Amino acid sequence: MNRWVAIGGGVFAAHLLVFAIVADWRVLPKKRHVPPPNFGAAQATYTEPETGEKVTVREFTVTTKLTPSPAPEPEATAAEASAPPGAPPPAP
Repeated sequence: MNRWVAIGGGVFAAHLLVFAIVADWRVLPKKRHVPPPNFGAAQATYTEPETGEKVTVREFTVTTKLTPSPAPEPEATAAEASAPPGAPPPAP
C-alpha cells in the first residue's frame, strides 16, 4: 500500500514539474513582415557606332509608394449630407 502511495505521489510531482516547466516557456515572436524593396536598377552596355566607344548606361528607379493606399471613405448621399449633425439616418 505504501509503495502505491509513493508511486502515485512521484507521478503527481513529475506532472507538476512538467507543467511548471511548460508554463515558463516563452512564445517565439511571429516573423516580421519585410516589404519588397522600393527601388530597382538596370544597366545596358553598347558600343557607339560613330566613335566606337564603349558606353554603359545605368538606370535607377525608386518608387514612393511605401504602404498600400487607405480605402476610400464612402460618399454621403444627398439626404445624409443635408441632415443636421446627430440626426438619425433617413429611412431607405
